[in-house]
Amino acid sequence: MKIKEALKDWIEKMKEIQRLQYDYFKFLIPLSTGSIFILIAFIEKVLLDINTCEKVIIFLSLLAFLITIIFSLCTLPVIINMIMYLTGIQKSTIDDNITKEDEKEAYNLYGKFQEALDHVKNKNTVALISYIIGISFILITVLIRFINH
Repeated sequence: MKIKEALKDWIEKMKEIQRLQYDYFKFLIPLSTGSIFILIAFIEKVLLDINTCEKVIIFLSLLAFLITIIFSLCTLPVIINMIMYLTGIQKSTIDDNITKEDEKEAYNLYGKFQEALDHVKNKNTVALISYIIGISFILITVLIRFINH
């Protein structure tokens, strides 16, 4: 009985972690979009006479934010699937009368969950790094402008 309780607690914790990851990616999208709009407004109002180096840095910043948005959007459905897999594992293992078929189904869902978890980890790394790169390029552009004037 203790194994079932531990499994139930693990599933609930993992579902909560997945909900937090979903919120993380859900908020990363508007942050990146807002950064793009701020960068465009910055270009319009402040950077009227930008040189080639600044154009390249700004382009790379915009590209980094777009990559963040794309990877975040691609990850949201995967996280929803992970929550569904966990719910399936939970349903397959809660009963006292667990059959071999239930165990097999739970094991298959757990395998799918692990694959999706690896997928999310990779997407998270790319999204976070590209967001940091985008912010860094904005700061570099501002520093170049500050130093030149």
